[in-house]
Amino acid sequence: MEFNYVYTACSISLPDRQGLVSRSYCLALRARSFCPPYKHPMSPITHSTDTVARVTTLANELAESLGLTTSRAFRHIPSEQHPILIKWLHKSSAGNEDIWPHVISNVCARFLPSLVAAYKTMPATSGVYWFILVGAVPIAYFAKFMRGPLASDLYVFYVKHLLANITWTLENHDSLRESFRLLMYLMIYAALYPHTVDPLPARTKRKLAAWILASGHRSLDDLNARVAGQQHTKPHAAQCKPCEYAIECQSDIVRWAFRLLDLLSGKLSTVQFLAKMHIISPWLACGAAQEHCAQGHPLKDRRWRECGRCGAQAYCSREHQRLDWPEHRLGCFETNY
Repeated sequence: MEFNYVYTACSISLPDRQGLVSRSYCLALRARSFCPPYKHPMSPITHSTDTVARVTTLANELAESLGLTTSRAFRHIPSEQHPILIKWLHKSSAGNEDIWPHVISNVCARFLPSLVAAYKTMPATSGVYWFILVGAVPIAYFAKFMRGPLASDLYVFYVKHLLANITWTLENHDSLRESFRLLMYLMIYAALYPHTVDPLPARTKRKLAAWILASGHRSLDDLNARVAGQQHTKPHAAQCKPCEYAIECQSDIVRWAFRLLDLLSGKLSTVQFLAKMHIISPWLACGAAQEHCAQGHPLKDRRWRECGRCGAQAYCSREHQRLDWPEHRLGCFETNY
């Protein structure tokens, strides 16, 4: 396979202890061979009774495998079984790509309090609970959970564990990127829902800013070294895929790190941050936005626009809710939070 690399020169301002230092880097974008066409996480699929049954069956299997219940209780899963469960999750998602986002929505709607409680007992990035949370955090049910009382300390808990256990190394770029992803969404929820999400203590906030800055600097330096090495040598095809994946991970870390610093310091509002990061937010915008609604801005008043059953998805009008129902019904469930 022939790989066509695309390089884009961009200027990034790096906050340093001595002030702002502007440095220009040539960031390697993903190889064109690894750039799939853009797809909305809730893209339309063919709906049928069999599809609904598949979603429910897979969600029940997933919850049973993780030991989750509809309350905050859960069955303890030994740590040695977590890698096996993660492999099973990869296999299951690969075989059900068309409905997997709806399976995760189903699990979040019914078992999210139990999942969060289980994660707090075993928050390691190698654990299956962390793995599921990373995939669930952008979903509308997670946003609804963060608006409730059960998630008040999740943000503070995650940040303190992150600072105490996650270190930057060349080998863990994948887990570091996913840790950044989870942090990014928790920061967004903390900014959107200050009345229900506990804020970070001032000292923890300073430590988090320093950790984000250090991770961004190190990822940027390693990314620059990888790009320079690829420009001088043409790796064997078998070596291209892991190298490209590392570049993709580190590019995301660099991009997210300095945006997160702007959000943490208040230089960017939450709406500005969402726009700059091109984050799809089904918990803020009209659920029919992908196919029927041109409103791309967050809704200001959610009280009468929420789905009456799940309370997680909002709409700008009853007509758009009706148009979105064939898609939304696969992931529409009553919650106990």
